[in-house]
Amino acid sequence: MKRIVLDCNIFVSALLVAGSGPARILDLARERKIELLVSPPILSEIGRVMRYPKLEKRHRLSSQ
Repeated sequence: MKRIVLDCNIFVSALLVAGSGPARILDLARERKIELLVSPPILSEIGRVMRYPKLEKRHRLSSQ
């Protein structure tokens, strides 16, 4: 199984744009065809970026 590391920009794009190339990567991970590897700094950055007001409005998650 291939092991993939996504940077924050690709991961956020995958979450926000269904059907995109990055979203397909997440689909492959859900199907267990690839394994995603993440580090605490990447997870922290994803969390920070997803809390940007413009993105919060788009994905409709609360900042709490």
